[in-house]
Amino acid sequence: MDNECKWFSSIAWAIPALLFLSIVIISGAAAIKEGEGSLVYSLDDTYIHMAIAKNMARHGVWGVNSTGFNSASSSLLWTLLLSGAYWLFGVNNWTPFLLNVVFGMAILYIADFYWRRFGAGILMRIVGGLGIIISVPLSTLPLMGMEHSLHLFLTLWFAGLATEELLAGELGEKERNRYMLPFLGALLGLSRYEGLFLIGIVALLLLCRKRFVRAFMTVAAAVLPLIGFSIISLLSNGFVLPNPVILKAAGPGLSLIKGLLRLPDKRDLLAWQQNPYFAFLLILGIALALLTLVVHRKWRAPGFLLPVFLVAMIFLHFHYGFSPSFWVYRYSAYLIAFGIFAVIAFFPGPWNFRGEWRSIAKIVAAVAVPVLVIGQAAEWQEGVFPRRELFGVRQNFLEHIGVAYFVRAIHPREPFVVNDIGAVCFFCDTEMLDMFGLGNAEPLRFRKETLAREKAALDAWVRSKGSRIAILQVQWQEIVPRIPDTWTKAGEVEMPVSGKKIGFFSLDRETAGDLRRKLLSFYQVWWQPRGIRFELRPIS
Repeated sequence: MDNECKWFSSIAWAIPALLFLSIVIISGAAAIKEGEGSLVYSLDDTYIHMAIAKNMARHGVWGVNSTGFNSASSSLLWTLLLSGAYWLFGVNNWTPFLLNVVFGMAILYIADFYWRRFGAGILMRIVGGLGIIISVPLSTLPLMGMEHSLHLFLTLWFAGLATEELLAGELGEKERNRYMLPFLGALLGLSRYEGLFLIGIVALLLLCRKRFVRAFMTVAAAVLPLIGFSIISLLSNGFVLPNPVILKAAGPGLSLIKGLLRLPDKRDLLAWQQNPYFAFLLILGIALALLTLVVHRKWRAPGFLLPVFLVAMIFLHFHYGFSPSFWVYRYSAYLIAFGIFAVIAFFPGPWNFRGEWRSIAKIVAAVAVPVLVIGQAAEWQEGVFPRRELFGVRQNFLEHIGVAYFVRAIHPREPFVVNDIGAVCFFCDTEMLDMFGLGNAEPLRFRKETLAREKAALDAWVRSKGSRIAILQVQWQEIVPRIPDTWTKAGEVEMPVSGKKIGFFSLDRETAGDLRRKLLSFYQVWWQPRGIRFELRPIS
């Protein structure tokens, strides 16, 4: 009987994993239906990684175009994994989806592994796994096809291993492989730059335990690969950080130094106001850590360390990660899952408390999980089944995949100007010039000028590249003010349901008529998705 209990305990993670797989299979089939026979992702950003991976596998070039280097990916490890898979198995649509399924399963396994080691019972581990599926929600990530599953998996693994190392001796165990923590730190930093928040926290605690060599090794292993990539980027006329990180974290002036040294300001306050759920998560982390510290009077315990990791990561993420303009829930998914991870790891603690502290700790632990899960599900209004992502799949198919097919249909020799570069760069071999700045560094440098000079510099740059056509999302206020006045709109297509508008511009007035004829031919004759008829708006 004991052997049967141990066996069941070791595979308890399989129960939430089966639910996760069931949802992913059903939603994957639905995504293929929305893509009319092809797997389509809900985000255009997904195709940025896929385009770089395609060019790495085929041409050995780290860039959205095969013509040269550009730093459009903020997840170096994810893009390397995709390029390796493309090199081995060929370029395809399925690799990001399948990798997200694999890492989704790995998330549930590694969380359960450390919960078991920290003393959580079978029932609470199953509840924790289901909580991660619902609250992240984990089933949305394969349809996004981004690196967030990989980042979350490495975050949980690194945090669990770091906790064990900081507890070495407390749990009657010796320190494990001395190279494993630095190795995981290197992978975590490469998965997303936010991984450096947790690495820095762990390094400080290692210093508190006078493990100076281990702290140095962990930080060095995480930072050196990123420094190496920065050197390559600088030598290739890029920036120290990838373009997406520069845009989202460095601030309006695109100054990295000012971004790193800035004090909390109204942007932080606005982010907290727009995301009240994380205030609860922050308070919960503080409460769990204080309960453990007050009762046990020591900080070397999972019930203290993991909540401290959570609190510090939330503060750093809100301050450095993003301005409110770029806040999207997928970026904070790892914090939500980590909250569940910390609560379940704390759960065995109340039974080690005494007197009234035991009752208080039990109440906090028992209330935390349902509030975490239900609160986040209500805020995102997603639930277990990824309805919003399937809506995004359909819109991405109509909007970005449609534009990619249009580019392939007219197939000019000169490059296009765009502001969403993912799908067009993955599906087309024509060079794309990104006026927003993810795929090209020049537009980011132009932003340091006045708006009039920026528009003039942008116009001169794209003309020097031989471009005559621009395809832009004209409902986006980051783009509209930057469109040069000399460009002529040949037509505008409004996307059904979402209402998003795509503007097609000719850089030379005399070619606008030809571009409009091509638009009419494509959107009213050739490109006819199921149940959709596009209307080309008159030239204003």
